[in-house]
Amino acid sequence: MLQAEQDPAPIPPTPPGESECCESGCENCVWTVYSASRAQYERAYADWLLRHSEALHDDAFWGGT
Repeated sequence: MLQAEQDPAPIPPTPPGESECCESGCENCVWTVYSASRAQYERAYADWLLRHSEALHDDAFWGGT
């Protein structure tokens, strides 16, 4: 079983700020990039949960005893 310190949970991407989108329909719009990053994060997080499914129910995983 992997320890959380050795295999930390992925960090979700930060959504674009209010002024980051120019609203001109760019091919690589910050929202398009964010959406792709978010989908990648969700897949990585689901994989991480599978790797740690047993540990998530263990108090020691969360720093308890």
